Amino acid sequence: NEANNKNDMWAVKAIHQHTKWATIEQTKAIQQQQQQQQTSSSSSSLFPILVIHGEHDMVLPKEAGKHLADVINAHKFVVVPESSHQVMEEQPKRVAQEIVHFLLNNIS
Repeated sequence: NEANNKNDMWAVKAIHQHTKWATIEQTKAIQQQQQQQQTSSSSSSLFPILVIHGEHDMVLPKEAGKHLADVINAHKFVVVPESSHQVMEEQPKRVAQEIVHFLLNNIS
């Protein structure tokens, strides 16, 4: 049936076609500016930061979580085993344990 094979991505394609994307030069300029800001700011954040990531997250890979933790100068990056993008719903006890442990060790 031809109706079943219809591509339903028309809205996404329309948005993509009408979006103004950054050029390579603009992207490099933004990256340079971010690097300058990182080197000029202190190496630690104003308060302790914990980043928790699911081991099998297929929406955002672990490398993205680690990158976030590095960019915001997180104090700790935790990968929770046997969990995906919904880590707090899939492993609530483990997430709670990580948060409590982090707070006990980082809040004075």
